[in-house]
Amino acid sequence: MLICVFVGFLGVSQAQFYDLKKADDTLHLSAGAFIGTGALVFNENIAKIDCKICVATASALVAGAVKEWYDSAQPGNRFDTNEMLITGLGGVLAWALYEIGVPPYLTMGVSLGYIGFKMAVRL
Repeated sequence: MLICVFVGFLGVSQAQFYDLKKADDTLHLSAGAFIGTGALVFNENIAKIDCKICVATASALVAGAVKEWYDSAQPGNRFDTNEMLITGLGGVLAWALYEIGVPPYLTMGVSLGYIGFKMAVRL
C-alpha cells in the first residue's frame, strides 16, 4: 500500500517541484538514496529505531539541507529548497526499495555508480 502511495506521489510531485531531466536533480535523488540506504543499514544493525521511513527520509533531508546550506554560502548561489526535497525523496526511495527486499548493497552500488558516472561526464 505504501509503495502505491509513493509511486503516486512521484507522479504528482514531478509536475509540481522537480524535473528529473536535469542532471543535478538526478544526482540529488541518487545521493539521497545512497544516504538513506546507509542510514537504514546503520539503523538495522545499531540504532534499532522502529520508524524506518523516518530514518531514511530524515537522514537524506538533513544531508540535502547541509549541502544546500553550503551551496548558499558560495558566491552567486542560493539555498534551493526543491533540491533539498529531492534529496529527501531519495531517502523515501531507499526505504521503498529496502521494504520490498532489494539488498542495500545493490541500492548503494547503483546510486554511487550513477553519481560517479554523472561526475565523470561533467569533466
